[in-house]
Amino acid sequence: MAQTINITLSTVLGNVKIWANPRQQRKAEELLKKTPEILHQAYLNTAKRFGERLAKMAKTCLRKGMPPPNSGVSWPPHAASTTRRLGEHTLLYWSSQYYHAVGVYTRGRNVFVGVKSGVNKTRPDGHNSGLTLLQVAKILEFGSSKIPARPLWIPLFESVGGKAKFKQELVKEIRKQIRKYTQ
Repeated sequence: MAQTINITLSTVLGNVKIWANPRQQRKAEELLKKTPEILHQAYLNTAKRFGERLAKMAKTCLRKGMPPPNSGVSWPPHAASTTRRLGEHTLLYWSSQYYHAVGVYTRGRNVFVGVKSGVNKTRPDGHNSGLTLLQVAKILEFGSSKIPARPLWIPLFESVGGKAKFKQELVKEIRKQIRKYTQ
């Protein structure tokens, strides 16, 4: 049975009693020492889980040719010249290369969702467009002089709850990680 330390301090407001159980004190000290690691692990777990949801929804949007649900965004159809040249296909899914490149990636201590930089965009006929997938994603997100904007990532983040939802899930994960040291 663990002994309890009992200390009484006299103050102008009266006596203050402090009880300390050595076993509980060790647990508290370990928790304090592990806090940076706990916070980092909670961030990684939350970011990866949130990122997987984002990636799954992004792939659904790309496969169906539809913007994120409840985002208030619409994507203009292909120009007639594009349809004549490439045939009918779902918006943003002509070669499926963009679709297959979407994922959750880590770089250093950060987690990101999207496509990796440096991957060259190729067409189904094998022709290299001279652009990377990341450049294509940015053109589609913001548009260009010839291509209308078909935003995916900004409205997608908001449609899954944005910063508020991520913060809520992060707090829940931090509590889960802390419970490992307090039980």
